[in-house]
Amino acid sequence: MAENHGMKVSPAGSDVKTVTDIDTRFTSKFPYMKVYKWDTVSFTTNGSGNYTYTIPHDLGYAPAFDVFVKGTAAFSFLTGTTYPNSWFRIGGANRWFNQDEAGGFFAYSDEDNLYIQAIDGFKSVSITAKFYLYVDPIEEFTSASNIDLTGDYGMKVSKTGKEVRTGEEYDMRFSTKYKMLQYFKESIKSETLTLPEMWASFVDHEVEEATYVDFLHGLGYPPLFHAYFEPSADLLREVPYHETDLFYAPGILYYDDVVYEVSAWCDATRIRVTFYRRSSWVVPDDYANRTFSSQTITIRVVPFAENLEGLDYGE
Repeated sequence: MAENHGMKVSPAGSDVKTVTDIDTRFTSKFPYMKVYKWDTVSFTTNGSGNYTYTIPHDLGYAPAFDVFVKGTAAFSFLTGTTYPNSWFRIGGANRWFNQDEAGGFFAYSDEDNLYIQAIDGFKSVSITAKFYLYVDPIEEFTSASNIDLTGDYGMKVSKTGKEVRTGEEYDMRFSTKYKMLQYFKESIKSETLTLPEMWASFVDHEVEEATYVDFLHGLGYPPLFHAYFEPSADLLREVPYHETDLFYAPGILYYDDVVYEVSAWCDATRIRVTFYRRSSWVVPDDYANRTFSSQTITIRVVPFAENLEGLDYGE
């Protein structure tokens, strides 16, 4: 290994001197996401549905983050069952949360604040959100931050070229000053989802299909999770994902509005990932059918030990 100083812990039955990096229980060779602050917040969107909730921080740079919103999961197209106390990782539309692709929740950060943003579809709605701000920056940062370097008892490992006694917190590979997220390697799941071939026509102007897969985590609480899907062998996208494509085909006079969505949510039992698409068909001068090929995607889900219903920072 190019960087071999620090600490490493192997799983039971493996030699710590020869175990591969990916199979270690812990290695300070790589940086860990260090949680600077986490909290549960509540707010009500305005009447327009376009609303931004601001959470100040004092880091002096744009930090990495995770944001989830709480609600009741319901999607009548797939099932009549509703799931209260569900959590949705934000970043796009999610039919289980709003059943309307026009709206969505997003988040972004800068050197002063974390922002939770509602776009359309969520008018005068009360929202509960759980956020995690990390010490780790998402922008190139070389200046001094506002992080208090006191209270740093315990263990620290700096990255190469940084002095462990004086380096900034974001220069640490590992620091017991901060809470760190642990994922369950044994529970990382992969599954494929397939939607069948669809036909939009003069008779059926709007066609839609959806399917989902449940990953039963067995934790007894809603976990922080990351989900990804692979639409092709060389492309990986993060969930939630939402796309609307407008196609104008030369020689065939139709307007084809395709909505494509991969979304996810969790509760105390499951992490559910859904694959959905819909097409609207309008033909002024031609009655040709429109065919949509079958699609298969690969889903990967990473559950963490963190409880979204758990205590907030300082409690």
